[in-house]
Amino acid sequence: GLKSSIDERGTSALKAVEIDDKLGGAAVQVRVVQGKEPDHFMSIFDGKMIIFEDGHAGWGGGKGTVGPGDNYMLQVRGSNRLNTKAIQVTMSASSLNSNDVFVIFTKTAVYIWSGKGSTGDEREMAKRVAQISPREPVMVFEGQEKDNFWTVLGGKQEYANDKRLQEAESVHPARLFQLSNASGRFTVDEIPDFEQQDLVADDVMILDVWDAVYVWVGDGSNKSEKEESGRLALEYIKTDPSGRDEDTPVYMVKQGREPPTFTGFFGVWDRNMWDKGKSYEQLRDELSQGNEVLTLVQQAAIGTADFSEVAKYPIEQLQVPADQLPPGVSDPSNKEIHLTSEEFEKVFGMKYSKFISQPEWKRKELKKKAGLF
Repeated sequence: GLKSSIDERGTSALKAVEIDDKLGGAAVQVRVVQGKEPDHFMSIFDGKMIIFEDGHAGWGGGKGTVGPGDNYMLQVRGSNRLNTKAIQVTMSASSLNSNDVFVIFTKTAVYIWSGKGSTGDEREMAKRVAQISPREPVMVFEGQEKDNFWTVLGGKQEYANDKRLQEAESVHPARLFQLSNASGRFTVDEIPDFEQQDLVADDVMILDVWDAVYVWVGDGSNKSEKEESGRLALEYIKTDPSGRDEDTPVYMVKQGREPPTFTGFFGVWDRNMWDKGKSYEQLRDELSQGNEVLTLVQQAAIGTADFSEVAKYPIEQLQVPADQLPPGVSDPSNKEIHLTSEEFEKVFGMKYSKFISQPEWKRKELKKKAGLF
């Protein structure tokens, strides 16, 4: 288990050896980590595996207790009968995910919430899980929730409901890549069947969800990894043999400030993994004060230069051919970043942050009208 202690892991290893000795060494010992369960392990549970948050010792209720108290919530996730499992998550609306099914246990009722992108196997397992309680489960479908359902979860909150998550089967499944130069050269490795714990804090990761690409920046990543990641994301889109739209947006997400549009692709997401003791509400407040989910396309295309870091010139000095531009203009295709904030807003009728969020064709049209193309 992800939260098992070192002592527990050591004891289990010794017990495995002890049992193996009794069997005359005939058994194969396989170490399985939560979230990385192989098919042959999952098949033992026949689609009925439940992973609870804490050990049985904290449940109370005596012998025969089948759950961690009166109120708890299980996320049911999987692509087929064998790999579908239920995992306990924080009992909150923010834990919901359009791609999965959730079973919510309370003292007086049991709810089965089905996301729009959930599978039939997930829904069937949820019904079996709900049988832990003697109460008849109340079926709730995403988008048809009643007020009493939200009350049970402490009120409505933002959750992972990206349009891609609302599809049971995707033509272009999400892919995760790890970028690192720890070996002295830049390497890019794809991580199959990824989970949250696959995000390496010392590196930069790329999450490709087809209609958007996210660059996740770990707290321990170095400067060169951060600088190269934007360019690599752009190059990745341009060279994709499946024929990607080069205007596909690229977003930067910082470790610990991941929005639901990002976390939803990782299934069960633990908000406490990197919060250093902060509550979800504190993190949410930090996000609202300035979550840096920034479009990198323009910045990556012109190198590491930022709008505020380049030399500024009057528009008249920029409305000239490339060979007549001031010496501080290194990229003639992005003359607009050399305008002051005030003049930029006057010329384009919007702030630079809004300008770079526009599609490339739209930016080109605006630059043509301003004589900066």
